[in-house]
Amino acid sequence: MKTDYWNIKYLENPTDFIFGFGTTINNYSRNSTSIDIGYTIPVRISKYYGYRRYWNLHCPTSKFTALGLEKTTKNNRSTINGIIYPVNSNITNFDNREDGYIRKNIPIHMIETLGWINLPKHNYQVWTYIPKEENLHYPNKYNPVLQSYIDVCLEGCLQFGEKFAIEFLQTTF
Repeated sequence: MKTDYWNIKYLENPTDFIFGFGTTINNYSRNSTSIDIGYTIPVRISKYYGYRRYWNLHCPTSKFTALGLEKTTKNNRSTINGIIYPVNSNITNFDNREDGYIRKNIPIHMIETLGWINLPKHNYQVWTYIPKEENLHYPNKYNPVLQSYIDVCLEGCLQFGEKFAIEFLQTTF
């Protein structure tokens, strides 16, 4: 692992990135799953990807509803802001963390950066997690949306600014 000008660790030419759209936007939450590799890239996924952020996953290990992505139609498309971060060999740690989801590829042309860090120029893939069919459910009194979950997401968003956090709220259904 190398370090940059500011002595931040980074992977040289990572081949796998994850798009985080919920709690993994938060550094502390994300780094509890894997080692901190030093950087994230704030991004927006095109509405033409065909998904939007939605409270639609009943967590298989707890009694609450988590964020997921929901398939859209032409009438309810939305962009999704979040981050991408390199994982490489640590990707299985995130697969284990996201056990109620399946990993799905996002085409690179669907990703727009929102900061001064550009997308890599080398060959790589970006993955995200879509709820498994059997875990798709909307919030209810037995599986509510937890305020602490919202707080973790918004704390992560605020690391990228107030506008990023507002966009997160406006594009969460």
